[in-house]
Formats: sequence, structure tokens, C-alpha cells
Amino acid sequence: MTVSITTVVNGIHQIHLGATSATLIETGDSPVLIDVGWKWSYNRLKDSLRALGYYPEDISLVAMTHYHPDHSGGMEAFRNKTGAHLAVHDAEALIYTSELPIPPIMYGWKGGFGILNPLLNLVGMHPTPADIILQDKEMLPSVADIEVIHTPGHTAGSVSFYIPSKQTLIVGDAMMYKHGKLSPPHSTFSHDNVVALDSIRKLTQYDCSVVCFSHYPPLIGDAQNQINELAASVG
Repeated sequence: MTVSITTVVNGIHQIHLGATSATLIETGDSPVLIDVGWKWSYNRLKDSLRALGYYPEDISLVAMTHYHPDHSGGMEAFRNKTGAHLAVHDAEALIYTSELPIPPIMYGWKGGFGILNPLLNLVGMHPTPADIILQDKEMLPSVADIEVIHTPGHTAGSVSFYIPSKQTLIVGDAMMYKHGKLSPPHSTFSHDNVVALDSIRKLTQYDCSVVCFSHYPPLIGDAQNQINELAASVG
């Protein structure tokens, strides 16, 4: 199975899982994994972790950026294999237990056909209750400082993560980076596009030189200026 990894900065690795990615944060103790990919991603994720010198069992904490199946679909398999703890934002915790139905993933006319959302839900999560409920501006339970930033808009419980020692933001789908240009999240897949712009403005508060995305190459070197420019351009 093909392994594809981008080392973004020392100790932070983007693991490519086929049209999506997970991010490994080395901490000096147990690494933290951000997202786990699709429900069929486990073997590729396992092989990627081995290439980085880890076994899946070395991961004790997985933190989700949001519930979409390309990010969280593999959590049941990963937990069953490793026993890792799961951390999700409070706004989405009941989705992971199936106490709330999976919200629509596609919006507008593309989601309005009534077929696409159910199909996407078929590759979504099985009930996987969270061990840790995240709130805005708290720290993940890790020896490394990793701040939780609630960045809703793409979904109600979307979160980003900030590692100050690396001046790095991990934003999931809170922004896109296509053809060298930073932009808001894709409107078709976003719950509230107005709130998404507020989240971009919120990210200007963080001193960063690197941004990691789920579906795009990392932005390295000029991240702060590009975030500020994007926030100014959307008003």
C-alpha cells in the first residue's frame, strides 16, 4: 500500500490518505493524531505511522477537526485496534454517539437532490462516543501545548489546532489553499458560510508561519499575511 507523507515542520507530519489527510503531532511522549480519514483508511494510516517510526498503538489521543466521513469515518476501526481516546468538539459530540443524526454534508442544489447526502452518510461513522469533549481555547491533554480553536462554519463543531512552539495551525476544512491562494471553505460542503468567515477572522489572532489543511498542501512561510489578507478581503 502506497505511503505518502509530508513533513510540514520538524515533528509535524501530514499523512495522505486518498483525497484527505491526517496530521501527526510528535510531542516527546505519545503522539497526537488529528483526524483518521475514511472508514477504509486504517491500513494506509498504519503503514504511514510505521514509516514514521510508530505503531498505531503508540497513539493515545485522536482529535477530530469535524465529523465529515473523510475525517472521522475511520475512528471506529482505529479505536478498536488501538484503544485510543477520541476528542471532539461539544457541538458535535452527540453525532458521534448517534444520539443526533448525521447532519447534511452537502448544501445548496448539489445536496438538494436528496441522494448525495444519504450516500455520503453510508461511508460515515459508526457510533464512536468521545472520551474528551473539547471547548474553545482549551488545551488538548498532551505534554505538548496544542490549543483548541472553535472555528465553526464548515460544520457547527469544526475546530482548528494551534501549536505555538511550531507557529503552526491545523485548520481541517476551515479554509482551502488552491493554486497558491488561500480562500474560505467550499460553500457546497459548508454548514454556514457567513460563520465560516467569522472563523477566518478569528484565526488572524494566532501568530503562525505554517497552516496545514486536510485536502491541500501546507502553506509555509507567509501564512500569517495570507490569513490577514483573506480576512480583510471577506470584510
